[in-house]
Amino acid sequence: MVRYTRKPGVRGCYQWGRRLALHAALLASRFGRTKPVSFRTLSQNGAQPGSFVWRGTVVNLQIGLRGFAPLGTKLQLLYGAGYEINSFLNPKSELTYGGYTQNFLGGFRGTLLPYLEVGLAHGRFGAQLNSRLYAGQIFAGQHVASWSLNALLSYRLNKDVDQPASKTSK
Repeated sequence: MVRYTRKPGVRGCYQWGRRLALHAALLASRFGRTKPVSFRTLSQNGAQPGSFVWRGTVVNLQIGLRGFAPLGTKLQLLYGAGYEINSFLNPKSELTYGGYTQNFLGGFRGTLLPYLEVGLAHGRFGAQLNSRLYAGQIFAGQHVASWSLNALLSYRLNKDVDQPASKTSK
């Protein structure tokens, strides 16, 4: 049973029992656009039409450590970091320009850098922002850096261990 206690001298502010937690998450999301994006460039030969297609589904397994800080009696600040393993389903990445078609990015290759997250938790529900930097790639002689920023809504499946059975004062 987890209990929280009233902080001395602070009215209505409680200290939650849990500070750190291991967590695992399985995420699936779509990226890109469903239809090709057309563009025109100006060259010595006039306007050149082109298009690119970039879409797919990414499945991520995240394993990490989360910290919690109380924000009053109902909310908690959630922050954390961890490692992510990703896999791509049906990816498509093509650039068509000047009569040639080629792949322009080869997906998101992971690095040893962790993902970072911050958010709010209320009972079993949470809202988080999650960000990750991926390994760089070379395209057309240029270094391309990829990163992601995700907005997540979550529901914790296990028992809500932060809800006290009774309030106590010290």
